[in-house]
Amino acid sequence: MFDISLLFGSSMEADFGTIILGTNDGSTSYADLDPHPYTEMRACLEKMRIEFQEDKLAKNSYIRSKLIEALIIYFRAHQRMNNLTPSSSNYRNKKLIWNVIQYVNTHYIDDLSLEIVSSQFDTSVSAISLAFKEVMGTTFLQYLHSLRIRRATGLLLNTNMSILDASLEAGFQSFRTFSRVFMKIEGISPREYRLKYSREPVTSSSQSDISKE
Repeated sequence: MFDISLLFGSSMEADFGTIILGTNDGSTSYADLDPHPYTEMRACLEKMRIEFQEDKLAKNSYIRSKLIEALIIYFRAHQRMNNLTPSSSNYRNKKLIWNVIQYVNTHYIDDLSLEIVSSQFDTSVSAISLAFKEVMGTTFLQYLHSLRIRRATGLLLNTNMSILDASLEAGFQSFRTFSRVFMKIEGISPREYRLKYSREPVTSSSQSDISKE
């Protein structure tokens, strides 16, 4: 529906996060808006569209705030339509994983592991691993790698940073691991990705470490 990382620029209530993570609870994936929330939603989306097209101070923060507002309008209508209550059988897991996701999205370029995260939240590695898989449908490591590769692709396309430096800046401590994970997720090597998608001319310095792939 949207890039969840947009919500991590500021503190987000865990209760709201559990609602987002609970959208696969078997209820409908849409909501019929009454006239008043429909008008609010239209106005919210229009403000986001206008803000996106302009270049103003704190543009991303404004869009983020409107996205949160739109989500609240939607989930309130969704809750009424499906007669849902805020609590659920796996509410605790969702609340834990939302907090973990927030932490990972703001620390993924650091040296991060399940052990470090479990220590941060004073819970066991197995508890976080199982809850993460249950709620997110993927493993902690796969999620961490996806965040790092997304940052790496941005660096490869928008800077003249060398591929080695881009891998380090994205949080990978091993260039071999970076190359392997990049190939697995993107289907091509970092060098091929840069040559294929970069709009900027590729300099020799930015490709100086290609032989290490």
